Amino acid sequence: MATAAFTHHAQIRWGDIDQLGHMNNVVFIDLLQQARALWWQSTPAATDLLGPTDGPDGPVGTVVAELQVEWKRPIFLGQQVEVRLGTTQVGAARFTIWYEIIADKEVACLARSLMAVVALRTGRILRIPAGVGDYLRSVSGEPDALRPLARADGPEPDDPERMHRFEVESRWSDVDAYGHINNAQYFELFQEARIGFIDEVDALRDMVVVVARSDLRYREQAPFRSEPYTICSAVTRVGSSSFDMRAILLRDKDDQASVLAEQWVTLVRIDAEGRPKPLSVDESAALMGA
Repeated sequence: MATAAFTHHAQIRWGDIDQLGHMNNVVFIDLLQQARALWWQSTPAATDLLGPTDGPDGPVGTVVAELQVEWKRPIFLGQQVEVRLGTTQVGAARFTIWYEIIADKEVACLARSLMAVVALRTGRILRIPAGVGDYLRSVSGEPDALRPLARADGPEPDDPERMHRFEVESRWSDVDAYGHINNAQYFELFQEARIGFIDEVDALRDMVVVVARSDLRYREQAPFRSEPYTICSAVTRVGSSSFDMRAILLRDKDDQASVLAEQWVTLVRIDAEGRPKPLSVDESAALMGA
C-alpha cells in the first residue's frame, strides 16, 4: 500500500444511497473529486491546481483526461469512509493521481485519474508549473494495480442495428467552476444511458447489475445547453455472470466524429445478497444480440 499524500474522512449522505440500499456508483466518483479538491485547497504547493487561475491564454484549470475505477465492495449508510490519495507517473504536462476509498477499514474502491493543466478557452495542454511538479513528484508512489479492462472498439454510432441511442439533457447543476459539465457528472449521464438500454430489452428488465469496473476517457469539454446530448452504447462482451459495454457521448447526434467522452464498463449480474449470479440463457442471448 502506497503512502497517501492526503486523507479525507468523507461524509455519506442519505441521498447517496440508491434503490439497492448501498451508495450509488456515481457517488464514488464524487468522493474522489471531493478529496482531490480538498487536497489541493489545503496544500500551498498545489493550490493553483484547483483553479481557475489567470494565464496568458485566459483562465487555466486542471482537468481529468482519463479516469479508471474499480469497485470492490458496496458502501452503506453509517459506515466510516475515508479517501486516500497520492500521485504516480508525474510528467512535464500530465500526472496521475491514485485513490483508495476505505469503508470500515476495508478497500471499497481503487481509482486512477490522469490529470492535465489546460487553457480552458482553447483546451491547449500546458506544462505543470515547476514548483507544483516538484511537490507532486515528492508524494509519488506505487499503488495497487487495478483489474484490467479491455477497451474494445465495438460498433460505431452509424450502425443502428448494434448501437443503442439515448438522449440525455444537461442540467445547470452539472456545470462546475470551469464552466463545463463536471467530470463526475459524465458517469451519471452514462448511467442514464445504460439504464435506458436495459429498460428497452424485455429479457433484461428484471436483471439487477452493479458496476465493477470503468475506464472513461474525456476528449472535449461539454457545455450546458438546451439541446440534449446523444449517448450511443453497445455490448462488447458477454460472460457467465458479467458483460462489458462501450458508450460514447456525442456533441452532435448526426456526427459520429464529435465524441466528447468514451466509456468502457464491466457490469456484474447479482442476486438478492449481492453475489454474482449467472446470466440466464435469455439474458445472454439478449445481450449478445443487442
